[in-house]
Parts: sequence; C-alpha cells; structure tokens
Amino acid sequence: MVNTLFILSIIAIFTALFAWSFNTLQKEKWQILGTIPKHKCDDGAWQGTNFTYYGFFTAIAVVFACSVGLILFASQAVDLTTMLILSAAILIPCFAAAKIVAAIVEKKEATLSIAGASFIGIMLCPWLILASRHYLGLSLPIVSALAVFSIAYTFGESLGRLACISFGCCYGKRVQDLPDWLGRMIKRFSFVFDGDLKKITYAHQLNGQAVIPIQGITSVIYAATGVAGIYLFVNGYHTAAFLLTMIVTQVWRLVSEFFRADFRGEGKISAYQVMGGISVVYVLGITLFFPINTVPVSNVADGLKLFWNPGVILFLEILGLITFIFTGRSQVTGATMTFNVHTHKI
Repeated sequence: MVNTLFILSIIAIFTALFAWSFNTLQKEKWQILGTIPKHKCDDGAWQGTNFTYYGFFTAIAVVFACSVGLILFASQAVDLTTMLILSAAILIPCFAAAKIVAAIVEKKEATLSIAGASFIGIMLCPWLILASRHYLGLSLPIVSALAVFSIAYTFGESLGRLACISFGCCYGKRVQDLPDWLGRMIKRFSFVFDGDLKKITYAHQLNGQAVIPIQGITSVIYAATGVAGIYLFVNGYHTAAFLLTMIVTQVWRLVSEFFRADFRGEGKISAYQVMGGISVVYVLGITLFFPINTVPVSNVADGLKLFWNPGVILFLEILGLITFIFTGRSQVTGATMTFNVHTHKI
C-alpha cells in the first residue's frame, strides 16, 4: 500500500508542478531570483552578482533525485553511510564534468552541460558501485544499485528542464519552421519566451516567437519514465527498471536534439547525441556483464523513515545549497543597483 501511495504522490506532485511551470516560467521575471551587491562604482551605483531560478530549480532537481535514490536504497536495506558516500562519490565528478564537457564541446567556459555531466556519471557509476562493494561492503547487486541511480537521474533530468525553461536555454526550433501538419499540432503547446536576458533572446533573438516546447516534452517523458522505473524497481524488476530509464533518457536525448535550436557544437550530429548513443550500448553491456538473480520486493516505508534522521536532512540541505551556488551564480548576466533611504520613515 505504501509503495502505491508513494508512486501516486509523485504523479500528483509532478502533474501540479508541470501545469504551473509550463505556463509561467517563460516569463521574464522567472529568470533572476536575486542579486548580491559586489562592488561600488564611482557614480555611487553598485555592480552585483545575479543568482538565477536556473540554480534554484536545479537545486530542487538534485535534492529530489537524491532523495528518491536514498529512499530506494533504504527500501533494499542498504546502510545509510554507504548510501551517502556512494552518492557523493558520483555527484562530485558529475558537477565537474558539467563545466568541463561544455567547455570542450561548446567552447564556452560560462556554460554548464547536464548532458556532459550525465554521460560521465553513466560511465563512472558501475565502477564506483563495484568499488563500494569491495570497500564499503555494499551487498546490493550492481545492476540494482545502477537502477537506483538511473531512476534518480531520470527524475533529476525531468525537474532540471524546468530550470532550462526559466533561463530560456535548451530551447526548441521555431514552430513556423516545421512542416504545416506538425506545426499545427504543436502550436497550442508551444512556448513563447519573454525577456532580454533569456538565452533564447541574446543567442538567437527568438523571444516572442512560438518555439517547440522541447524542455516541457522532455520533462514529461522523463517523469513518466521515472515513475515506471520506480514501479518496476519496488516490484523486484531491477534490470528492467535500469534498462527502461537509461534507454528512454538516452534515446530521447539523441532524438530531441534534432528539434532544438540552441548551439550544441559543430556538425549535424552533436557530441551529446553521440554520447547518448554510446550510453545505450554501454548500459546494455553492463547488464550482460553484471547479471542479477532474484531480489526482494522493496518496502518504501523503510526508505521514508530516513527523513526522521537529522543527518539525512542536513546532507540534502547542504547538497541543495552547493548546487544552487554552483549552478545559480550567473556568469553571463550582470546587474547595476542603487540604494536609498526612505527619509519619511525615519
């Protein structure tokens, strides 16, 4: 019963969140969350550092994904210390890869690449899990642990696309450039972005124009896949959960980029599409190399008990704060501020 309620709760949360965000986050005011004064200029104004909703939603995505991962691990009676160490060991290189891969592929130092981060994570994850079995005593089969991380990653990517909507990045092609039949079908669901600071504006001048809602489509596909993955996992079908979440996300990455208008590197086939194709072959090989036998059905109630532990809450709060600072501090926008005293209130 708890397993079913858990899945239904996730469906309800994502349904409400998508209904709001798909109609809201394209607006100009949903890009800059706040600004911190940095230094004072000669004219008395202050130069500031912007923090974005991109960082806010990315932080939510990472915390939610990690929470789902911890719940599923705990539902299989994995030790808390092992869970936290393994999660940190995978997240740290992914954070670094987000910046490094973007710099290599897109030649832009101020850009982050979630595709690059996920690719590195997919490549490293099996071997970090293998090491944890040796050094930390993880008893869960490797593919089962991979299923946990792939489900968590799928939800993280789904929520992460809301960050892309707020920043106006990872945007789709113009609806008017599509074949008539496809344009008519997509028109009613299209996104129209507003604001000079949105990436879709300063990179391609597409503000105010209907574009394919590729971020929203990706969010919905990944959320549905994540829900299906949880259902398979809690019922003992760990290999199926792993393959479903990995294949859907990576194949969709390959396909979806044909509908995107933002710069993805040189060539008709982007480096990220190649990474997606390699990832599919890689995960199929992993399941053959690390087969598993039967595993017990999960008890989500055991996983939810984790959130009575102050250490878990503190870990997630610190993780969210680090993610927000790392991804939310804008390097491509600036701010000029002035301050004054309300003398009539003195």
